[in-house]
Amino acid sequence: MERRRGGREEGITRVQSDLIGKLARLVSAALTCMVTLSGCGSRKHNEGIAELRRVESAIREMRIVVSAGTNQQEFSRRLTDSLIKIGDLQQSLIRTTGMFPEKDKPTVAEAYQHLAKATDAYTKSKDFLGGELTEESYRYESLRKEFPNLAEIKEVVRFQGEVYYSRADMVQGLWKVAAEEIDRAKALIDQLAQG
Repeated sequence: MERRRGGREEGITRVQSDLIGKLARLVSAALTCMVTLSGCGSRKHNEGIAELRRVESAIREMRIVVSAGTNQQEFSRRLTDSLIKIGDLQQSLIRTTGMFPEKDKPTVAEAYQHLAKATDAYTKSKDFLGGELTEESYRYESLRKEFPNLAEIKEVVRFQGEVYYSRADMVQGLWKVAAEEIDRAKALIDQLAQG
């Protein structure tokens, strides 16, 4: 077949050329959308990580306070400051979870569970600062149920069938629980940040 000007073969080439041009524009537009959407996902992901780190940092401040030594009044003031910085954990969880893909949402929720446990441990420890030297066993057993990783605390005395525990040991035990929970949350946050 000869190529004739205005003939059938030239017309097919022109149609093919038009299709290739349209296909190239379509692929270019699709790639632009993909890059834009992945950028939005990345931005949301980074915002989610920043929120998790903000909460973790506010709770970690309490760890610094207790490791430096503190009295009941100072601990109470710093705990209140940290709780204000943290804000509503449930609202933070809801907001932050939406910033992650489905596959990461359970990890986000688990990180928040550890952060909440750390906050609860610090809050409960406030009840044992200062005051009497001992605490009744029913409170210790209740705390062991709430914080299964609370170390066993030696009894101080048994009196009339009741067991008493050192309040200072209760405080130290709860602070240790809080530190462990913060570390667990941080490990999960670091895992989310990597991918």
